[in-house]
Amino acid sequence: WALLQLASMIYKRSDYEELRPYAEEALSIWRGLGRDGRSGLAHTLGLLGDLAIYEGDYEQAPVLIQEAAAIFRELDDGHGLGYVLLLSSWAAMRTGDYTDATARLEEYRALTERIGDSQGNAFALSGLGEVAVRQGDYERAIALLEESLRINRARGYQWSVGTVLGTLGWVALAQRDTARMRAHLGESLAIRLDIGDQGGI
Repeated sequence: WALLQLASMIYKRSDYEELRPYAEEALSIWRGLGRDGRSGLAHTLGLLGDLAIYEGDYEQAPVLIQEAAAIFRELDDGHGLGYVLLLSSWAAMRTGDYTDATARLEEYRALTERIGDSQGNAFALSGLGEVAVRQGDYERAIALLEESLRINRARGYQWSVGTVLGTLGWVALAQRDTARMRAHLGESLAIRLDIGDQGGI
């Protein structure tokens, strides 16, 4: 677990090159533990799936994510399953499959509401908002993103606040509202600088 926690901390700094060896070492250890390592294995597979998405490897990402999802379902781990559903939606979004992305996000949103995961619900809303942005439905995008932003601010999820503000900034840019764009991206940048989110910066 220590290796996985270290890899997760590196991930939040967006230092993906440094992340891989730690995650792969953790994966090898979890596989060697057999049934005792199932939960850690699933989390590590998800992290590597996320890394594959970032690197644009859309052949490997679904393989890793699907294996993780199967384990989380076997363990009846709603939080873990929600995480990989979110990853699946990102992979679908990046390949332009907005129908699949929406289906994954709606499943994720229903799951988060059932298990009372407010942060996950905010993630689902922001994901659906991003899909709407990519489809040019800015009115729907703003409604979803602002609801996500409200939850994130109330709960103090600064990384998510910065991310959602960034997306709202791109919506404002698409609508040629430069004052709103500057406000959203300026606040997003300040938050990302404060928490050290290099990828976001």
